[in-house]
Amino acid sequence: MTNNTFERLISTNVAHLRRIESGIDCARDAELRPLKLNVPVFHSEQANLGNLTELDRIISFARAHQVDEVRLFTLLAHDHFPEFEEYYHFFSAPMRSALVACFSNQGCPCPEDTVDTLTRLGGRFADHMYPKVEFGVRIDDMKISFEALKHERFPNSLKDHQEGPYAIRIGADGGLRSMLRDKADNSLIDAIRSGADDEFLGILYHAAQEEIP
Repeated sequence: MTNNTFERLISTNVAHLRRIESGIDCARDAELRPLKLNVPVFHSEQANLGNLTELDRIISFARAHQVDEVRLFTLLAHDHFPEFEEYYHFFSAPMRSALVACFSNQGCPCPEDTVDTLTRLGGRFADHMYPKVEFGVRIDDMKISFEALKHERFPNSLKDHQEGPYAIRIGADGGLRSMLRDKADNSLIDAIRSGADDEFLGILYHAAQEEIP
């Protein structure tokens, strides 16, 4: 992400972007593997806003920081997003062109054929709500995966479970949780502030693992 994109979407304080980069390096140095970056792909020509043209820079950044996986997905369609079609680019012609250029620059063999195959897979699974289908390619030791979801995963009655029980997350409140909307039973930040040692932090982490459905 360029400084301009970050300033328009997140904050005019670019120091926050440097902190994010530092956090990725800290996670790597702490051997929190596999290290994965989630990247929503979107772009609006009308608003001149998005990151579609920055895919090569994003992949180069991830490789330079020894990230294990970059997961590319798109914004989801919903009732409160009338501009969805304007921003949606999952395997559109502009996204395919961006991917071919990116794969070529990154040394991926047969970039055009690879993107053609990915496009067929994306068209096959984009309208699925669940189960989530992922596919991708490898460039050296890093995986580039695609999550082909265009719509919300479950009906409205099950919205609390849309994030899926497939990861442990650290929320902005410092709590460990297996699903974003769940109340955190284990607060990592409180433990650190109270001077907890590495052994106790490990206990919290394993406790969070046990909570995954």
